[in-house]
Amino acid sequence: MNNILFLCLSVVIFVHCFASENQCEFETVETIPNGVELSEPKSLSTLDAILSLINNAKESLDISALYLTLSCRDQSEEVAAGCENGEKILNSIINATKLRNVNVLIAMSTKFSAISSNDVELLTEAGVKFQYVSMKKGALRTKLIIADNNSAYIGSANLDWRSMTQVKEFGVYINNCKQVALDLKKIFQVYWLFGKHNSRFSSRWSKSLSTKFNIANPMKIELNSELAQLYISSSPKRFKTIGRTDAFKALIKVIENAEKFIYINVLSYLPIFKSSNKYWPAIENALRKAIIERNVTVKFMVGKWPHTNNNQFVFLHSLNYLSKLSVSGNFQYKLFRVPALNESIEYTRFARNKYMVTDKQVYIGTLDWNADYFQYDAGIAFVASFDSNDNNLRRKVENIFDRDWSSSYTISGDLFNF
Repeated sequence: MNNILFLCLSVVIFVHCFASENQCEFETVETIPNGVELSEPKSLSTLDAILSLINNAKESLDISALYLTLSCRDQSEEVAAGCENGEKILNSIINATKLRNVNVLIAMSTKFSAISSNDVELLTEAGVKFQYVSMKKGALRTKLIIADNNSAYIGSANLDWRSMTQVKEFGVYINNCKQVALDLKKIFQVYWLFGKHNSRFSSRWSKSLSTKFNIANPMKIELNSELAQLYISSSPKRFKTIGRTDAFKALIKVIENAEKFIYINVLSYLPIFKSSNKYWPAIENALRKAIIERNVTVKFMVGKWPHTNNNQFVFLHSLNYLSKLSVSGNFQYKLFRVPALNESIEYTRFARNKYMVTDKQVYIGTLDWNADYFQYDAGIAFVASFDSNDNNLRRKVENIFDRDWSSSYTISGDLFNF
């Protein structure tokens, strides 16, 4: 009897421990720009998510960034009032390394190194180690923070004070999820090694950087107590390690898996390679097949601001004509415009979301849907599906899209003249 009781107790303990290791907390993360009013659902703010990761880190912080513009140094008085949140992040990183001896590593693109010099100087003095990543035809556009190989942020937000208050951003906060964090760490290590070896690193990456989680074999874990399958994809192909799914392949597969709807929210969509003017039809072909062959509803939302390349609207208008076909599927597109507040602050007041949600999956990336980006730039995407259709992460992202789509900040593509 005692042996049976011991065996049962051992099984219970094993199951509990196994479940605890695979139970992860995920939350949507957003920056809603000052002056923009949006209804429910609400998300964790980008500032709070980043500060939580930094302030709770005990051993390590691994950060991938396009550039750093967090400090108020050399900013005009008019701008300085808005960069206080950037200073909070900057000081939190300094405190982490100086007061708690946290090992802080930052991999950063060389493309915008000049505008990052102030922050790099301050952080280097505090003990932060930097590794510049030089890419001839692209840039490191992965926005990623990993804390203690246990929690992380993936999203659109740069380490820029503007991303905390002036630009609409979207991402995901991953808490207490070692399996996902360690998989992300492998991608970060690829960036670090690539930069360390002056961009001449062998295309044969070490097996230690390989992953067993991909489009064919996703992780099976609990996200907020709901069973889910997820994997992290990466681009470009030169950064692809053994087992890693290419980010563009993942994007197309999410479109192909949709049965009822596909909702897309990105800053820009341009299916042309700038350098060669070659057409890049893969996304359009996948969307057309979804609409015509599977009767899927597609809603496509893009950002509109002074730097928008209006060529993208030619392609969106072309897709829009599919709605005239006598099929059940249809295509609609809208522009999301963030109203101006202070025109003296450059590169602000726009929506930089980079995600897609379908009736089956959610795709949260760090790249806009431009041909050159997927071909040459470094980026990642979080892809997840769920066993149920209850109130999970996928459903919340769907509700966030619906909120923005129906808001007063959008204009229908049918009404837009370019």
